[in-house]
Amino acid sequence: MKKERIYIVVSYLIIAIVMFAVSSIPIENEEFLQVDTYLPDVLDATIQDEIIILRNKISEQPISDKVVLIGIDDRTNDVLGVYGKGQWTTRTPFIEQTKAYRNSPPKVVAYDLIFANILGDFSGNFFDKEENIVEIESFIAELKENGGFVNDASKYPNVSKNLGIITGSFRDIELGFNFNHVDEKGTKIVI
Repeated sequence: MKKERIYIVVSYLIIAIVMFAVSSIPIENEEFLQVDTYLPDVLDATIQDEIIILRNKISEQPISDKVVLIGIDDRTNDVLGVYGKGQWTTRTPFIEQTKAYRNSPPKVVAYDLIFANILGDFSGNFFDKEENIVEIESFIAELKENGGFVNDASKYPNVSKNLGIITGSFRDIELGFNFNHVDEKGTKIVI
């Protein structure tokens, strides 16, 4: 046991030295900085993973068959698309997930993510402006009249944004409804 603790302390020191060394390297090539991930963030995540692995080697951690972790990993992105885009923006995976809880509700569901308003500040006073609703109604009427076609799309300059706001608002309401329904069955939702 003592040997393992020394191993961990030495490992932490090596990791700390590597982190310090990498973060201290002056970068002259600006193109190197144009990457999707920031190197210290990648190293930090890797270090955290290694710390957990080392901790589990030192002392056995309790494991419960009553806890299920659901992650958004590469396989999830392959099946559902990249998180933050596509059906994720309409909350579809979360809505479907909460529907599954109805049959056998868990005690707690915790989300370690942000349900951000993908439309930014556009939706703030959307319903206060009559022209937003009129534009959508006119657009739908023309679609219906012309068998799904619009003759002049320039007549509807904000229809995409307005339909997006309506859709996003509805999906947020639907997700909230599903959260409340699950909560009524005794499940606590933590976001």
